[in-house]
Amino acid sequence: MRSTAPATPSSTGLKVSIVGGASPRRSADGSELFYADGDRLMAVTVTTAPSVTAGTPEELFRLDDTLVLSDAARSLAAEVESLTPMAEVAAIQPTQEIHDVVVVGSGAGGGTVAHVLTGLGLRVTLLEAGPMLDPMRDFKEHQWPHDYDHRGAEVGGRRYFGRGEAFGFFSTTSGGWELEGEPYTVGDDSEFQWFRSRIIGGRTNHYGRLTFRFSDYDFKPFDRDGLGVNWPIGYDDIAPYYDKAETLIGVTGSHEGIRSAPDGVFLDPPQPKAHELLIRAASQRLGIPCIPNRRSVLTRPLNGRPACHYRGQCGRGCLSASNYSSSQVQIFPALETGRLQIIDQAMAREIATDGNGKATDLIYIDKRTRQEQRLRCRVLVLAASACESARILLNSKTSEFPNGVANSSGVVGRYLMDTVGYGLSGRIPSFKGMPRYNSDGAGGAAAQTARSGEQIYTQICVRCHENMVPILTQAPIQEYPADRIYEALNFGFMVRQAAGLTQDEKRAVAEYVSSSPAGSLTPPLDQIPQSAYCSAGGGPTGDPLAGQTWNGWSPDHDNARFQTVAAAGVTAAEVPNLSLKWAFGFPGVSVASLQASIAGGQALVGTSVGLVYALDADTGCIRWVTEADVGVRSAISVGSDADGRATAYFGDLAGTVYGVDFATGEQRWKVKVDEHPDARITGAPALHEGRLYVPVASFEEGTAAVATYQCCTFRGSIVALDASTGRELWKTYPITDEPRRTDTTSTGVQRWGPSGAGIWAAPTLDPDRNVMYVATGDSYSQPVDPGSDALMAVAMDTGRVLWTTQTFPGDAWTVACMAEDPAVRANCPDDAGPDVDFGSAMILTTRADGRRVLLAGQKSGVMYALDPENGEILWESRVANGGVLGGIEWGFATDGTAVFASTSDAFEEAPGEAGGLTSLQVADGEVVWHAPPVQDTCGTRVGCHTAQPGAVTAIPGVVFSGSLDGHIRAYATDTGNVIWDADTVGEYDTVNGVPGLGGALNGPGATIAGGMLYVSSGYSSFGFMAGNVLLAFSVDGQ
Repeated sequence: MRSTAPATPSSTGLKVSIVGGASPRRSADGSELFYADGDRLMAVTVTTAPSVTAGTPEELFRLDDTLVLSDAARSLAAEVESLTPMAEVAAIQPTQEIHDVVVVGSGAGGGTVAHVLTGLGLRVTLLEAGPMLDPMRDFKEHQWPHDYDHRGAEVGGRRYFGRGEAFGFFSTTSGGWELEGEPYTVGDDSEFQWFRSRIIGGRTNHYGRLTFRFSDYDFKPFDRDGLGVNWPIGYDDIAPYYDKAETLIGVTGSHEGIRSAPDGVFLDPPQPKAHELLIRAASQRLGIPCIPNRRSVLTRPLNGRPACHYRGQCGRGCLSASNYSSSQVQIFPALETGRLQIIDQAMAREIATDGNGKATDLIYIDKRTRQEQRLRCRVLVLAASACESARILLNSKTSEFPNGVANSSGVVGRYLMDTVGYGLSGRIPSFKGMPRYNSDGAGGAAAQTARSGEQIYTQICVRCHENMVPILTQAPIQEYPADRIYEALNFGFMVRQAAGLTQDEKRAVAEYVSSSPAGSLTPPLDQIPQSAYCSAGGGPTGDPLAGQTWNGWSPDHDNARFQTVAAAGVTAAEVPNLSLKWAFGFPGVSVASLQASIAGGQALVGTSVGLVYALDADTGCIRWVTEADVGVRSAISVGSDADGRATAYFGDLAGTVYGVDFATGEQRWKVKVDEHPDARITGAPALHEGRLYVPVASFEEGTAAVATYQCCTFRGSIVALDASTGRELWKTYPITDEPRRTDTTSTGVQRWGPSGAGIWAAPTLDPDRNVMYVATGDSYSQPVDPGSDALMAVAMDTGRVLWTTQTFPGDAWTVACMAEDPAVRANCPDDAGPDVDFGSAMILTTRADGRRVLLAGQKSGVMYALDPENGEILWESRVANGGVLGGIEWGFATDGTAVFASTSDAFEEAPGEAGGLTSLQVADGEVVWHAPPVQDTCGTRVGCHTAQPGAVTAIPGVVFSGSLDGHIRAYATDTGNVIWDADTVGEYDTVNGVPGLGGALNGPGATIAGGMLYVSSGYSSFGFMAGNVLLAFSVDGQ
């Protein structure tokens, strides 16, 4: 404890401290006074009878530099905060309060400072020259012209763009060119007009939401052309903060690779409107790039704010906060922390200093009382716009600063630039008779023009494909047909490169690269004939999960991939009689790596081109089709939301999760759960009691094959969402530390770490114990984090990690490790691992003796059994050599007694040597039997292999396993003998009339329910056999 001098009486009250104090509080019984003295919390005893006296102040605790308090200190601070404010205790007069941080101005700068500092735990006082904002009162976007006198004409009937009331009907929020009581003058020859806004949020309430980054040209103009002066900082210094700002506020745009308009963290741009299509066509004829504007208007929900509903002009406010304003996005959330005080109607006049050049006070005029007020502060932030801030600095003249504070250069108030505007109008004959164009589009400057396929290829593709990065394609992309190129832009390696492209632009570049005529590539959805759709009626009714189902990755949350006879509708004795009942062809697809979910009489599947289908499970006719932004590989989970609505949930290969109506496919919500450009969702979401648990992985390890790429910054995660709205409830990263700069490659490229640990597979749930289990992938960079190549237990309600067991330390790997080019291989970690991450979901099962165990299969070729209580490894058993495409790849199954694991090793071993299926005892991991790969199936088939990387499926007495040779086989669970074999390679007549082709089997496995076995066939990635069919087998084809 540290003591100060005792209190002394004064004529106006009792002076408690001779060194100042702030935020006084009196204890409930009146015996103690607490107050803040700088970074110390002080206490002093007080008596009020027979007279007011005070003891010696004592220090209770001090805040250290890291703002970390002990639990006891936190408890005491919270208790003091709740006590009676001293404003209610008239017997003692406080000394003048010293504010932690005073911010002048509530626009973009002031709002950001308030939001960040209150989030860090500091108390902030914010001054605004105008009134407090009430969106319900002040925003006008839902009002019609007839709601205004004279339909919004200005005073005197002048049209709206004069110097009076700003914009008339397009009336902005408390702003204008001229404000009563605030005149300004301009030079004789100047036409400068100063638009000011006097309300919380300032001009962010009404600006056009154009949100551009400065480029290196702006920061270093002298380096470019010898004109101007370079800034002392550059674009690379500011870029991380641009990322943070865009992630918070939401900015639409497309990735163009244009140096003068740097790319950022973008939301998809809105669809172009009729006049924008006209501009686009003209720009293309003139060879002028015309791209979507970068605007802070949401095209999808973000951070609890809904997407824009395109109801009115942004300048009239936005009740839904779907565009950016500092008031709604930053200041109101900061107010909710309880650490922000707002003083409105406060016109800042000048800054006072202490004689040593430090600002100590802000002097302002209370516009309500016309009285001068003074705020003492430790830190002062001036964010009142260029002109206003200059006024305040120039007003602040002292003997130290005869020209005003911070004006030793004499240029404060000179060379100012404000936002300028322009308008263009005219009569466009081509619009006459044009049909209404109903696509949504944000109002204002949102003109965009799709680039030609050649322009896109030149800007995005040429740097890799003309330099022939050999590991990205099996052949030059010019040798691929247009539909394969289009598919690649929606699935696999190229999703990141195509981010920001519209589907029209993807088709344009596919046509250009393949030398196909412009407009010749028909969208996949348009290739489906009307006859493929089911006749009216007969759709799902009642509970979709009643009856025989296979919901998501596995019939149950334990992820055992085991179906009972009652649910399967097929016995082991009937399996040899399975025959093809129908085939469905997916247009535009060569990778049919999908798993059907069976619920409510529908088979739900996603595809590599983004189309998601609900098929009649019995006949294969189409109930509905919906389109995701990019390809969908995750299995689809079905359930009811909090409102009882049957909903289908899935994720796409850009990290977006969707909730759609189970009966119609109509989108209820979609939300991007990770902003990293390589984020993807491959594992099925798991649904339980209104919460959706989503695993997030990435292909950044593939992006690292670009020699100049700064690898790597992605971290895998598991995210809990509200199943009714998509709102994020919590998010847990296996790697807790954020990536940071580490070292550079041998070619001088910056490296980042830690990174990786994607979660590729569905989480395994144990609701009775409130625990969820996930398996993680390898690290992409060093240092290798303990959360990679690991098994984790996570609390379902909070996301808290309960335990982590890493099975393969030191595994850092990227696709660059496979490159022969030294420049590319430099992006491989120095001490590269073998890439043996977990791609399979864990299984929770119970042994014969009643003990619960977790089973986990790894690409290392090792199967593990763990204690679910603590993660202790009970046994491990090797079933394959393992590797990049090796070991236990995508999934295994158990009947509770044995665990069945197929093995891959597709890159590591030759056809005939790779593959096979092994049965292990759940009790101890001992091998029951091993079925080697079939030797004589590939022959002359190009792209054929005997590896078995796909997930397996079991029913009593039978386990099903597919192979890259195109065969789906059924094995007897007691002997491992093949009792049924179907070769899926070949052409098919399909029920939907789309040409069908069967190929390699990989990824998600077969599903069986209601007497039907569903198998997807086709996997062109890595040069394996292409295909596009879903095959439905039943007993005798009936």
